[in-house]
Amino acid sequence: MRRIAVVLAVVLTVLGCSGPTEASSDLSAEAGTWVLRTINGNPLPFRILNTGANWADVTADSLFLDVKGSYKDRSYYDRMLDGVVDHPVTSADGTWSLRGGTATFVGASGNFSATFTGTQLIVAGQGLTSIYTK
Repeated sequence: MRRIAVVLAVVLTVLGCSGPTEASSDLSAEAGTWVLRTINGNPLPFRILNTGANWADVTADSLFLDVKGSYKDRSYYDRMLDGVVDHPVTSADGTWSLRGGTATFVGASGNFSATFTGTQLIVAGQGLTSIYTK
């Protein structure tokens, strides 16, 4: 399970933040439910772990962004660990803010950034690019 959590952190990690523009207090345009569509251009499920007989696939992920600046992330997996297949769900909660087109997410499980471009929310870093749409 720890490997899955580490891989999830990698998926959600982005290096750097935008410049010193002031954070927006109006989050209504970006608020809503964002659904993961692709990782590195590939549709789900996407294999994020493959070590010998053990593997893990991301089967779904949703980011719920509140207009008041809170978020919830729910990730769903299929995995094989020591010969046993299961279907874990992980959750992360925290706050988010917006500067220009860049959102910063702060939570107990770690911080990450994402970019809003038109109808997409893009999370990129550590060799992975995840595309979410509303």
